[in-house]
Amino acid sequence: MGKIGDVSVNVLMKRLRFACLLLFIRPLRSNSQNQSCISGDLNALQGFLRGLESGTPGWSMNASASGCCSWDGVSCDDSVASGRRVIGLDLQNKSLKGSLADSLADLEYLSWLNLSSNSLQGTVPSGLFRLSQLKSLDLSVNRLSGPIPMDSYLPSLEVLNVSHNAFTGSHPILAGSTKLVVFDISSNKFSGGVDTSVCNFSSGIQVIRLLANSFSGDLPVGFGSCASLEELSVDSNDISGNLPNDLFELSSLRRLYLQENQLSGWLSSRIVAICLTPCQTYRHLECST
Repeated sequence: MGKIGDVSVNVLMKRLRFACLLLFIRPLRSNSQNQSCISGDLNALQGFLRGLESGTPGWSMNASASGCCSWDGVSCDDSVASGRRVIGLDLQNKSLKGSLADSLADLEYLSWLNLSSNSLQGTVPSGLFRLSQLKSLDLSVNRLSGPIPMDSYLPSLEVLNVSHNAFTGSHPILAGSTKLVVFDISSNKFSGGVDTSVCNFSSGIQVIRLLANSFSGDLPVGFGSCASLEELSVDSNDISGNLPNDLFELSSLRRLYLQENQLSGWLSSRIVAICLTPCQTYRHLECST
């Protein structure tokens, strides 16, 4: 009986070990498959890594490290026919230093990119402004410079935030971005006249922030075409002249910041309607000079 009992115990232990081994192997196999990415996206991320002085914890330069979907800040989607693709990169406030590599533009399925609150410097690769799938681009609070390419084409873009950098040149125009909701280029070194064409091709835009640049000249007619506009910030520039009447025809406008400019002339009587119209949404007007 003892021998038979020993055999039974041994068989039971072997089966238990086998069952545990299956449980151990299956998750690993699943993770290995789910976290891999195609070689093109891997090369693009490693190219970005090479441009950094600080590195990124958890990222690898190993050519065989195909599991880039498990890297910190990387999001992937396996619904793409060509394989598991990188669709998101969120490295906000990671103490990154260095420049942006051209290879970032090779992430052709990228939907959102957040590199805000770092110490990145230099120009932004022009290809980054031609990613057809990109919905949100946040490069704010860095040391990036140079102009925004005039031939930018971001047809899916909804949010652009390049505030608090050192970008130069004229007012950026994103003519192909018909879905734009937030347009924030504040606290840079843009100059020349304010351009209102964004209202023509992005009728659903809600937030426009142009403050703390070097824009000059009159505030042009055109913002009245932004039928959904809730906030317009043009303060801390060198804008002069009268305010266009169509600005005060926006029933959706909640926040208007005009202070620290050279504006003059009479305010439209419609401004009273904007300031006093009963509404549960907070309405704010700053027009001191």
